[in-house]
Amino acid sequence: MRQDIYLMGVLPLIFFKIYMPQSQEYKAVKDLENAINDYNWSPRRFAENITSMHKTLQQTLIRTIVEVIKKVGEDDYPVDSRNNASHALCRKIISSGLLDEISLPLI
Repeated sequence: MRQDIYLMGVLPLIFFKIYMPQSQEYKAVKDLENAINDYNWSPRRFAENITSMHKTLQQTLIRTIVEVIKKVGEDDYPVDSRNNASHALCRKIISSGLLDEISLPLI
């Protein structure tokens, strides 16, 4: 195996393993994971509490949710019976073209 081809596959993995756990996005995902891993978690209450956020941050949150939809809807996204419905919903949203029509600028 050529070393340059091998490194193309290994270096991104090394970067991901070292850098990502230190990023604020990774830490936020882990905090959210801990919060929703509770039978008392209410998506509705979460949505209702978004109104307490600054309007610019609300828009940033929605931009983030759009990126989550794009990621979960990717063809090569890992899917099993636990997240198949989410993947299918994201695929439908993406195929609708709606995400191509929106602009959520940072204001």
